[in-house]
Order: sequence, then structure tokens, then C-alpha cells
Amino acid sequence: MSNLHNLLKFANERSEIIMDESIKRTLRIDNVFNTLLDSVSDVIFLKDLNGNYIECNKKFAELNGLSKEEIIGKNDYQLYDVETANNYIMDDKHIIENCKPKYYEAWASFPDGRPVFYNTLKSPFKDKDDEIVGIISISRDYTESKLLETKLLEREKYLESVLNTTHDGFFLVDLKGFIVDVNRASCNILGYTKEELIGSHISKIDENLLDADFSRILLQEIRTNSKIFETTHRKKNGTLLDIEISASILEGNNAYVVGFARDVTEKKNKMKYIQRLSYHDFLTGLYNKRFMDINMKKIDQESNLPITLMVLDMDNLKVTNDSFGHATGDRLIREVARTIKGCFRQDELIGRVGGDEFLIVLPKVGESEAERIIQRIKDSIENIDLGSVVVSLSAGYAVKNKPTEDITEIQSKADNMMYIDKIANLNDKNREIVNSFMERIFSKSPLEREHSTNVMNLSINLGKSLGLSKEQLHDLSMAARYHDIGKISIPEKIINKNSSLDLEEYDEMRKHSETGYRILKSMEEFYGISKVVLHHHARWDGSGYPLGISGEEIPLLSRILAIAEAYDDMINPRGYKKAKSIEEAKAELIKSAGSQFDPSLVSVFLKKVLE
Repeated sequence: MSNLHNLLKFANERSEIIMDESIKRTLRIDNVFNTLLDSVSDVIFLKDLNGNYIECNKKFAELNGLSKEEIIGKNDYQLYDVETANNYIMDDKHIIENCKPKYYEAWASFPDGRPVFYNTLKSPFKDKDDEIVGIISISRDYTESKLLETKLLEREKYLESVLNTTHDGFFLVDLKGFIVDVNRASCNILGYTKEELIGSHISKIDENLLDADFSRILLQEIRTNSKIFETTHRKKNGTLLDIEISASILEGNNAYVVGFARDVTEKKNKMKYIQRLSYHDFLTGLYNKRFMDINMKKIDQESNLPITLMVLDMDNLKVTNDSFGHATGDRLIREVARTIKGCFRQDELIGRVGGDEFLIVLPKVGESEAERIIQRIKDSIENIDLGSVVVSLSAGYAVKNKPTEDITEIQSKADNMMYIDKIANLNDKNREIVNSFMERIFSKSPLEREHSTNVMNLSINLGKSLGLSKEQLHDLSMAARYHDIGKISIPEKIINKNSSLDLEEYDEMRKHSETGYRILKSMEEFYGISKVVLHHHARWDGSGYPLGISGEEIPLLSRILAIAEAYDDMINPRGYKKAKSIEEAKAELIKSAGSQFDPSLVSVFLKKVLE
């Protein structure tokens, strides 16, 4: 029974099995041995030196789909295809020649197609005289283990695929801080190769972890609970990145820190940008009204007294927008904001709190210093050069000296002072603007100056002949002087063109009456003449511009201007047009009376002004 026990032990061992001398000496073919072979789950057979099967167990027969009787006495060529038989015979020959066992693994199939994975050990079979008399083969079914191994490999490949396709960096770090593994994204983010990172200390990319206390506390927090934290990583080229890391401990024989890292630099920059937008004016970069309101209250502390509030208001933004367009108006706002900011230190609280209004909060600044600051700002504003654009500011300030004073009332006082400054200088500033515009036009075309003077004289003479009042004559004089102010927005090449205008240029030129109207309408002093300027190119028959009104719908002063301007254009050379004689001009006026001009005014003009 000891022989049977040893054979059973041999048949069930997982490691390499080699028959010991006792089994070789006692092995015999009898019913007991056959029963033993058939009872084990391993696949077993014996061959002689000629390659004939002299014994096999039931499991081997089942694998081949035959009975034991159909196998015994047969060789490989009789049982298998030629290629398979050749492979088996070559293995047997190698084993016999080298007198060494051979171990291999392979998939096989039962006749019903069921796959099975075997670990096989083929060994030389010797007789009692230690002579090789054949081959013995024992195969063990490892299908379940192989399938499990395959699944684990598939999972490992899947995990590797996931880690290498994710945009997040993956780090596996031992508890001493050395990098054990990284994924492709980590390399892409940091600019290193995998070989350059693995084996390096984590402080190579994260200088925060050079601090031993910081690393210890962080590791303790991660061990207690998975942790998401932000840090800074340094790329290979030295660039710093804002990184968000989700980390946990992977326990096992050796514990590791598993970390997923995400580059949040762009995200943080966007958040900073959004935060900046919520507290800054998009056009100037100064603080906006919301921010100013919040921080003005924070500054409103007794320790900051005296607190000066300054209110600055641009005088001519609407005129600029109407004359040159909103793009130029925006440029004016930016230049004014830049100039104001340049008058202070970087940390001063300066904000744009309205379309053309600025607020400045100055802690520990009293009245005398506030006056000097305002003068410095106004002097700096005068140095802004935007071509034809006139730049000026109205300014006011108020000082909070006592804790009991309400900061909002101080702001109201500053507002009121600014309006007083604006009203006190309004007419002077308005005249400065319109005169500046006219000078710009005259500089574009010297003939415009003479034309303006001629039209004004002709218009006043016609107005006097019509018996207009002093007020009407004053308005007529102003309208005649500024009737072409809208040409401030017309390009010089169009104004001075020496040939006829094309349709696009003509449309551009026609806009000057509307532009002039908007400029003058925005100023109280010139509001009364704005409609005169608007309609000075209207025609008696309604075919003029911009609104196509006709007859007595056209303001009287506009009808006077139309005749005076047309006559001066005819008798003075302008551009490509040759001057007409006075008689030719008179004939043209008579011809156009009732269509272009008011016929009754033409009659007075010819009889009273030109005679």
C-alpha cells in the first residue's frame, strides 16, 4: 500500500513531478495500477521507445475521444494528424536523447469542443536497471487558473489602457517618496520620459514635498482618508503648473500612494479671469462699481481718516461717440483711465463707476492734498492726444473727517462738487470743443475756413434783408459758422478730392449734416441751432437729405443757409469744380428756385444781397 500511496502523492503534486526510484522499481501493469491511473484527474500515458502507447488512463482516452483499447498499441501517426504527430515524436526524441524531463503548457480540446489548459511534464521512463525504456507524460488541468490569470492580465491591460488614455496624470509612489510608476499623461504634462521619472524622488517635480514635516502630515492625512489637495509641479523646462491631486493609500505587502494629478492651471486662470471680470471694468481694467461699493465700506474706518472721495466725469464722451464712433469713444475712455491711474500708486482704489464717470477713494488724504491731486490729474489729461478728439474732465471731491459722517453722503457731496465744476465751465468747454473741431476741419482743407466765413456773411446779409430779429440773426450766424462741423468725421481724402465722388464717398459726405446735428445737440449752448444744421441740405421739392422734408417744413434758417452755401460753392473753385461767374451763379439760383431753393428767398437774395 505504501507504493500506491506514493503514486497517488505523485499524481496530485502541483510542482514538477519526477518518479522516484521506488516507483520505477515497483511499477507494474495490473488492475490496481489501472484503477489508480483512472482515478486521478491528471492525464497520463506511457510510450515505449518505438513511440507506441503501452498504457494510458481514462482521462487521456476521454481527451482523444477514444477508448483505452483503441489507443493502446497505437502510435502518434495513427492517432493524430501528421504535423501534430511529428511534434510529439520530436519532443520524445529530445527527451530520450538528453535524458531530461520537459515541461510545457498548452491548450487542448475535448471532442465536444470544450477547451482545457494543461501543464504537462514528460520524463524518460527507466526500468530497474536504470535504462530508458520509454516516455511517461503527466498533464494537469490548469484551465481555471489560466482563465483567472487571463482575466487578471486583461484587467491589467485594461487598467493600463485606461491610465494611458486618461488626460489625468497617474503616479504610484512608495512611502519613502520614490516614484514607482507613472502613466503617459504624467509624462506629457511634465515633459519628462517615463524612464526619467521612475525611480526619482517625488520632490523632483514637487518642491513642496522637500519639507519633511509637510510630507509627513500629508501622508498621515492621505492614510486617514483619501485626500484631494492642490499643489505646484515643476515641468522639465522649469515652468510651474497648478495641479489638483486625488491621493489614497494602496495597502499590501508594500504600501504605496496612488495619486491622480490634473493640470488645473488653465482652470485657475479662467477662474481668476472670471473673478477679475466680476470686480473689474472690462474696458479699462479699473475696478467696477460693485467692487468700489464693497471696498469703500471696508476703507470707511476711523483709522483711515481723513478719507477723500473724488468723482471725475468726462466732459465730451457723447460728442466723441457721435462724431467719431463708439470705437473712438472707447479708446478715449481707456486713455483717460490709463492717465488717471498713472497719477497714483498701484494700490489706490480707482474705479470706473459709470459710462464716463470715475471714483477714487483715498484713505488718509485731506483737503489740500486732494486739490493738488485733482490739478495733477487735469494737467495730465490735457496731454492726451487723440487727433481731433478734445479731452477734458470735470472733477469734484469731498473729505470725511469725522467717524460719524456717512460715507455715502460724502460721495454725494463729491458728486455735487463735480457737477458745479462741470456747469461753471460748460460753455467754455463746449465752445472749446466745437472750435477745436472747426480748426481740425480747416487744417484738413484751408478752403473750408474761407467757405465758412463767406457763408456766414451771406447768410447774415440775407437774414437782415428778411428782417430777422437779433436772436434769429445770432442763431443764423452760429449755424452758418458751424454748419459743416460734421465734416470732422469725414476723411481728408474725400474732402479734398480733385475729382467727382463715387457713390460710397458721396454717401459718406452726406452724413456730415447728421453728425453736425448730433454734436451740436449734445451741448445746451448749441442745441437751438442743431436742427438748422441738420436740414441745411434739405431741398424745397423734398429730394434733399437727410430726412427728405420739403417746402416750409424746412426751418427758415436752413433754407437761408442752403442758398448762401450753394452760391459760395459756385463762385469759388472747390476741388475739381471750376468757379462760375456771378452772372452764371445767379442764373443757376433762378433755375433751381422752386426745386432746390425757396423761390421767395432766392428773389430776396438776388435783389437785396447781390445787388
